Amino acid sequence: MKSYRCKQCRDKWEEGTQIRDWIASFCSKSCRLEFQRVKVRKEKEKVKVRKVKAKTKKANSISVLKKKLWTTVSLFIRLRDSDDDNFCTCVTCWDYRHYKDSIQSWHYIASGQSSHHRYNPKNIHPQCYWCNVGKWGNVLEYQKFMIKKYWQEYTDWLFDTRNDITDLWSEEIKQLTVYYADMLYDLKLNKAID
Repeated sequence: MKSYRCKQCRDKWEEGTQIRDWIASFCSKSCRLEFQRVKVRKEKEKVKVRKVKAKTKKANSISVLKKKLWTTVSLFIRLRDSDDDNFCTCVTCWDYRHYKDSIQSWHYIASGQSSHHRYNPKNIHPQCYWCNVGKWGNVLEYQKFMIKKYWQEYTDWLFDTRNDITDLWSEEIKQLTVYYADMLYDLKLNKAID
């Protein structure tokens, strides 16, 4: 007679002593059910491990770190240029005062054009939605503002070095984020913001 070994408990049994159709490689129904429970549990643990690995990879990816950095820089810029009531004026139209959450931070030299000046605080200023999106940055008025605030030489230097490439590694991005977060914290303390 042929002998079989159970997949779960590893016991041997002889052919003809068990129902072969539904048990096949298990010695009893309880062994088969326990095997299925263990298999499902292991699959769930594998899925959890995959999700955790994916989250850690995603949390440390350069694009996620750059988004965090830009969020910090943008808030810093809007708070830096706001008054004591947390209202900013657009640097190109000067018409209205906007609350710091409803105004946008905008680059003089566009961030897509220049990775070198992307996080330069002298290149970023608050601009209202209409000037930023509706007028495509309102470049002529923005240039007048930059010349008035930083002089012609600095504005020319920004324009001349716009094609310089600066690749930031994840550690540099983290250091910049910490630097701007510290500056933001000091600003919040000075302006008494929660």
